[in-house]
Amino acid sequence: MNSYKVSKLVFIFCFCKLVGVIFGVWGQNSVLFARVAKTRVAKTSVKSKRKTKKTRKKARKKKSKKKSKTRNPVIQKHVCEKSTKKFLIRVLLQEHSAKPRNKFVIYAPHGFVLKSPEKTKRHYTSLDKLHVIVKNNTIYLRDKTYTYRKVKNKSLSITPVQGLLHINDATYQGNLTFALDQTKNKLLLVNKLDLDDYIYSVLRFESLSYWPLEMQKVQAIISRTYAIYQMNQNRNKKSKNTSKSKESTKHKFKNKFYDIKNTNFHQVYNGSHSCTHLRQAVYDTHNIILMYDNTVALTMFDVCCGGITPERMKKKDDDKPYLFKRKRCTFCRNRKTYRWQEKFSKRALWQKFMAHPRVSRKVKRVGGFKGIKIKEKDKAGIVQSILVLGSKRNVILNGQELKNCLLAQLKSLAFGLKKEKNKYIFTGRGFGHNTGLCQVGAREMVARNRGYKKILEYYYPGTKLARLL
Repeated sequence: MNSYKVSKLVFIFCFCKLVGVIFGVWGQNSVLFARVAKTRVAKTSVKSKRKTKKTRKKARKKKSKKKSKTRNPVIQKHVCEKSTKKFLIRVLLQEHSAKPRNKFVIYAPHGFVLKSPEKTKRHYTSLDKLHVIVKNNTIYLRDKTYTYRKVKNKSLSITPVQGLLHINDATYQGNLTFALDQTKNKLLLVNKLDLDDYIYSVLRFESLSYWPLEMQKVQAIISRTYAIYQMNQNRNKKSKNTSKSKESTKHKFKNKFYDIKNTNFHQVYNGSHSCTHLRQAVYDTHNIILMYDNTVALTMFDVCCGGITPERMKKKDDDKPYLFKRKRCTFCRNRKTYRWQEKFSKRALWQKFMAHPRVSRKVKRVGGFKGIKIKEKDKAGIVQSILVLGSKRNVILNGQELKNCLLAQLKSLAFGLKKEKNKYIFTGRGFGHNTGLCQVGAREMVARNRGYKKILEYYYPGTKLARLL
């Protein structure tokens, strides 16, 4: 009995142990299988994530390519929310002959990034000063060993790593480009910067910094509109080359290296300045421009219109009726620039004519200089041409040629002329070209609590506000 019980107990013990071992191994295997499944799922999820990232990058690249193809600013007809997109403008700073030696010293405290617009490679230099020489249609750049090396391309773009660029006692934002125009043998120094930074600088030099904010808003909108107009004119202008080659059809507007000049030929721009309060006007009117008949308006302006009736002026642009409004401005009557007078002796006039290269070629043919008289005026009183009297013959000069000779002494072409003894007395009205917005008149309207929208409607009738997208 005892041996039977003992054997029975041993059998039960061995059976239980065997069952335990079998179930233990199964449990371990199940854990292993679970781990393998998890790793496989993780690997597949990583692969799917990588694929989604690649597809997203490709989609972004396609979008950026499409955006880069549309070079001209997109315009929205009605003013709405502010857009964050930036527009870049190219401003011509200097123009020189490319044959004689021209030297430039550029300073940036944190170094430069050098690039040719024709290539994608960039070169970094830690030098805080760059010495550039242009001679015989070739650009030379000084390296660390103080030796000048030839730049292979016909253009060189210089961007500061951080901060501003300093050249010729002026400070600029953005980058500088040295470009050689081989067709004209000209060296062009161009500053490429954000449009808002450009408008911020123009406000300092085309208006008075102490003018109220509402007047600065007016100036910001018309300066921005004028800049966009010039950008569209230059970038859409077809090349003069009429050949049907591939190059001429692909690059229709690459005959221009810049969009706008930095002088009063377009708008005065002298780089960065310290009047930071002008930023508010740029921010409040961000990307707002004036449009007429779904096109960007040509928003010309001058200091004082002199009360001229624009409708009676000799029209040059029939598609811009907003520049020839019926009502004359009466807000500038009490300003100093409304009426003016200048006196010139006979000898001084002759010296002014001879100092101008183109005019001197015409005037030399008159022989002995006898004097001048007005030949033609338009209905508004703007002088169209004058007659230069001589002993051999008389020569006709148009109003702009006379303006180029006398410069700032002839404040406008709305003048009368009379002679007293040996002096010629010019009595005129206004300061500028008597077209578009009158700055002192707009300033008076602001003093009478008129907003910038009402002022723009008054000086540019028929135009509407829009925002660049």
